[in-house]
Amino acid sequence: MRPRLIVPCLALFCVPVLRADGLSDLRAALKALPAHETVRAKVEHDSLEREENGVTRSHRVTLVEDGPEGVKILEDTGGPAHAGRGGEHGKVPGTDTTEGFRGELRAQEELLEMLEKARLLEDRMDSFDGKPARRLRLALNLDLDKEAQGYIKRFDQDLVVWLDPQNLPLALDLKMEVRARAMLFFSVRTGIRVHERFQRCKDRLLTAEARTEVEGVAVGKAFGGTETTRCSLVP
Repeated sequence: MRPRLIVPCLALFCVPVLRADGLSDLRAALKALPAHETVRAKVEHDSLEREENGVTRSHRVTLVEDGPEGVKILEDTGGPAHAGRGGEHGKVPGTDTTEGFRGELRAQEELLEMLEKARLLEDRMDSFDGKPARRLRLALNLDLDKEAQGYIKRFDQDLVVWLDPQNLPLALDLKMEVRARAMLFFSVRTGIRVHERFQRCKDRLLTAEARTEVEGVAVGKAFGGTETTRCSLVP
């Protein structure tokens, strides 16, 4: 469930005086990962959805292989079909799909798409898990047409990415809140929090863990849920 709109004018003036273009360094490091070598991973996916009529839970464990021939689902057990973050539902073991688990097994590709129109707001040294790390604060582009923008009443976002010495991402935190109008008299509020941790493996980037929390109100009814995905290498 990997996200954009108004950036304060002051932040725009700050960008040119940064000592280095951390966003360009990040993009270059991600582009240098072709993901040609074959890897196998176990992907565990848990979800919980809350609505007025109750709570729905699902748990799924999938053994996946990704290499030059694409993604193959080797084993698949558990709840409703896992779609990754932007993939396809209901794949049969042994079949190929280029999208189903891209977020976990080819994280560099999804990140490059997300960062295509991002803007750098801050670049400074920080720490992550007790080790020195470069910390970027970014603004994403919502990329809505004029009609869609007319429904947005307020949009707030905060995206922070921590980089290792090779300028590859260690983790990211994303917070978004959207307030919009629906139909004529109703409003929608949605809050999203995303935390992801990454792992370098051969010539690719894996999403070792991702957690997304969503909560909001639509047409007077509350909704929410969480999704947690863990990806670990197997021989």
